[in-house]
Parts: sequence; C-alpha cells; structure tokens
Amino acid sequence: MKPFKIGEISAEAGAKAYGELKVAELPDGTWTSIPLVIVNGAESGPILAVVAGMGGVDFSAIEAARRVILNTDPKKLKGTLLIVPIANRPAFLTRSTANIFENTQTDLFSAFPGSPAGSLTSRIADCLLNEVIYKANYFIAISNLTPGACYTPFTSFYPAPTKEMKDKLLELAKAFGTRFLGDAEGPRGRDRDKYPGRSHMLANSKGILSILSFCGESGRVDEESVKVHVRGITNIMKYISMIEGQPEVPAEQIVCNSWLNDLRAKRGGFFRSHVKLAEHVSKGQTLGDVTNLLYETKEQIKSPVDGYIIRITTTPTISGGDVVFGIWYREE
Repeated sequence: MKPFKIGEISAEAGAKAYGELKVAELPDGTWTSIPLVIVNGAESGPILAVVAGMGGVDFSAIEAARRVILNTDPKKLKGTLLIVPIANRPAFLTRSTANIFENTQTDLFSAFPGSPAGSLTSRIADCLLNEVIYKANYFIAISNLTPGACYTPFTSFYPAPTKEMKDKLLELAKAFGTRFLGDAEGPRGRDRDKYPGRSHMLANSKGILSILSFCGESGRVDEESVKVHVRGITNIMKYISMIEGQPEVPAEQIVCNSWLNDLRAKRGGFFRSHVKLAEHVSKGQTLGDVTNLLYETKEQIKSPVDGYIIRITTTPTISGGDVVFGIWYREE
C-alpha cells in the first residue's frame, strides 16, 4: 500500500493524516479552508469519501464524522478513507446554515460544481469536488437538514447514467442501514432533471457511487442521530470490504420515490402533531392541529396522500405558510 496524498496532506500506509485544503481569503486576511483527514489502510482497497457539515449547523453529522475518524484503525483497514468533517467552515464559524461571508448567500449543497474563480461558496464546492469527491470510488454525504424540524433517518440516491449503476446505488443505500430509502429519480424517471448543482449527480456521472443520508435536526447534537450516521458509515465500510463484518440493516426497508416535503399550515398559532416520525398515515387522516391562545382549533392539518411521516416541525408556534410535515410514499 502506497502513501496517499491530497495537496500537502499525505498519509503513509497504515496511518492517519490531518491537514487543510486552502480555499480563499476572508476579509481579515485569514484563510478559510476545508479540513481533511486521510485514513490510509495497511492494505489496498476502495477509496471512500465521507463529507459532513455542508450546512454549518449539521452538528450531529459533524460529530459522527469525528467519531469515525477516532475509531477507524488504519492498520485494520483495506483501502483509503477520506473524511471531511466540516465542509462549510465559514457557515460553521457563524453557526449558520449557509455562508454569510458573501453578498449573496448560497447553499453549498446546491453549489456544485463550483468554480475556483467564483464566490466563496463556489470555491469551496470546487475544491471539495475536485480534491476529495473525485478522488474516491464511493461518496457519502451525511446531514441533519434544517433547524426547526426533525427527520426520521433516511438514505437517498440520485439519478444514475445507467440502470446497472442505479441498481448498485440502491444496494449501497440499503447497506447504509436506514429503514427508509429515497429514489430521487421519481416514478418513471419523472424527477431525473430536478437536481442541478448537486455533488451526487456529478459524482454519479463520473462512475462514483454516491448516497446521501439525513436524520434528526440541525443546530444540536442528538446522540441517536450520531449513532445512525456512525453505524451507516461503518456499514458501508463493511459492505465494500474495507473492514471485516456484515452490515447491520433492518429487516424491512421501504423504497419511496415520491414525497411531499412541504405540507404547510394555512393558519398561524400553536402547533401540535398527532403523529410520530416514521408512522404510516392514510389520505385524509388528521396529522396535527393549529390552535389559538385559548386552545380553540383554527385548523386541522390532514394528509393528502397515503405515506410515511418523514419530517415534523419542532417549533411549538407557526405562521400561516410554515412547513409542518413531510410525507414520503411510492408511485408506480
């Protein structure tokens, strides 16, 4: 096994190395960079890239990446593990979902392929894609999505250039080990062209098998969400034979290809959910209600479809138009 090097970061066989990929200069003259850990195995094998912290407050995902770095023994590893625990450092430093150091804030998640001559976020995307993701055979992004809403664990895979690759992506997503799986292509390829700027689409186009896992709520460290991500990454390492063992997966895994991610309340007031995450609901079922100060019901929120509750807002008060539920389901 040879040393593995990216930029100035080099790890010998059977060793770990930490370093920074410099991106751009900030107003005070300091540089923002992407922290990268290379865990280089003692034996040859696949290259797996794991990226957390595309949102600056994805704290459970960031903590999961840190634990994988800590607990992975390079002497027992086949291949190379590339881990970026904090992809969007400017957002992380300001505890924001997006980078506030630029005039027009851009979501890093949708900023790919980026450009070395673009905005700060665009430069981060360019560096992350070319220096990390494109160096791998497999790519996993982990996230906690958004503050103010909690998600049941799920793993998604984006449209692939071929059916053979799509089948491999499905098996990879299953191996991560969540109960819910999202086929982002949609029924009959309906949503194939809906994802401009996504790193996974670009990775897939290069033959790099890539998946995305979400769970919990951003803005805080939730131990259960940390465990979901750590177990999922470990499962993938087992699945692609980087470490010994078999993936731990649930007996039932549900593949959804349609979603209503923005079921909104029409009225403002105090919100109460009547359902739980991962619960199956029926069309017309009351999912929650909105009441006023005197507990008088202003609105009952009903499900427009049969499906599974993937998201529930965690804020006790809402305004008219706020998203309160997300529902996933399957169309043939």
